[in-house]
Amino acid sequence: MQIKEITDKKTWEDFATSYRPSSLLQSWAWGEFAKKEGREVIRVGLFNDEDLVGLALAIVVLSKRANYLEVHMGPMVDYSDITQFKYFHDYFTDLARQKKLHFFRFRPPMLHDDNKLKSFTKLGYKKAPMYFQAEHTYRLDVSKSEDELMKGMKKNTRYYVRKAQKVGVEISTSTDINDIEPFFDLYQKTVERQHFVPYDKKFFTDEFESFSKDNSVELFFAKYDDKVISTAMIVYYADTAYYHHGASIRLNPDVYASYLLQWEVIKRIRERGIKIYDFFGIAPTDDPNHPRAGLTKFKRGFGGERTRFMHTMDYPIDKLRYALVYAFVLLERKKRGL
Repeated sequence: MQIKEITDKKTWEDFATSYRPSSLLQSWAWGEFAKKEGREVIRVGLFNDEDLVGLALAIVVLSKRANYLEVHMGPMVDYSDITQFKYFHDYFTDLARQKKLHFFRFRPPMLHDDNKLKSFTKLGYKKAPMYFQAEHTYRLDVSKSEDELMKGMKKNTRYYVRKAQKVGVEISTSTDINDIEPFFDLYQKTVERQHFVPYDKKFFTDEFESFSKDNSVELFFAKYDDKVISTAMIVYYADTAYYHHGASIRLNPDVYASYLLQWEVIKRIRERGIKIYDFFGIAPTDDPNHPRAGLTKFKRGFGGERTRFMHTMDYPIDKLRYALVYAFVLLERKKRGL
């Protein structure tokens, strides 16, 4: 077996979209998005003679605290044993050394499994100091009927959806990149209200542009009294749709626009023939004091199952630098109550 660079999009997507669980974080478009953000992207495949048996999209991350190589929801290989993964391990750790990076980070594309985790720690990996890229999420099977989906919601969520319909909340969709403008306007208002570290406008524009080339992204808007009060960016990939970004404001406490917006998203996903709706990141527990407790409660109301993917793993290259970064991140988590 050997690892080779892959430059053909069709070869990549044929494999990546058939792998389960699939992930937008290993899509060709995600690599294009990373390039627009100024990052180096590495696309490689594992070949058994001429047969492609594994893929990995890696991104070089350069930051103030550390420089590292990351592969989230990959490599996409057969994890029935560790053999195929070891080829990628050797390749990426050698590459990280060549580039003088501080560590290699990856999150395997599988549900959490303590035994599998141990097989990685035996290779020298350490659990990353915090959760990354929606390791905890809610996933809803939308292949059920609309009646079944409505019945699967929490009682209050059903009520809020119907209340929003009655008071005249209007839902629209867009695939026009110019509509990033109203999306970002509301996003900025959400940042002001919730005080989190924001992305800039270019980030959303780059992501939207990258996925729109495959008709795999849509913006949803909820209006009340001609004002946009809730939005969502939905990314479609393989068998899954992702609630990747959203924003909202509450001008009227009796107008539950975000609930109706999500219901219309669910119906749209069904129209596209996609099976799974991934609500993306939630709090790792149901602790009511967690900073994401409110968002988690909102997403949980639509039904589905809490899903925990494997924890992100780090392989230190520069052990001293990694130890310092690890300690710093733990301190930051404690300050933020995460």
